[in-house]
Amino acid sequence: MTEEQKAAAIERLAKARAARGITGTKNVHPDVLALPDDHPLAYAKVKEWLKYNQDLLKSIKHQKDSKESAQRMEYQIVENYVKNLKIYIKDNVWCDHRYGQKMENKMDYVVVSPAGETYV
Repeated sequence: MTEEQKAAAIERLAKARAARGITGTKNVHPDVLALPDDHPLAYAKVKEWLKYNQDLLKSIKHQKDSKESAQRMEYQIVENYVKNLKIYIKDNVWCDHRYGQKMENKMDYVVVSPAGETYV
């Protein structure tokens, strides 16, 4: 295919996807999509964090089998964070105690039902 044909095919596919209503959020939990953009765990933010950390993971891939334990640990931490971000997007369950692009913020716990109290 020539460059012009490729460009035309890409344009036709984009038009067809738009007509079918495909937004690319098929595997995203509805509650994650429903969060407002200013929420700390909004889908757009988490998606950016995921991309950043996947790129970071690719760049430190050589540390996976390093003899230095600190390098191996850094790789494992980033790998686990990427997995947790994917779980959150898919299932709306935050499995990590940190959040942010570079894991710079800590999660706070919220008591929903105090322990020891019974409701009749």
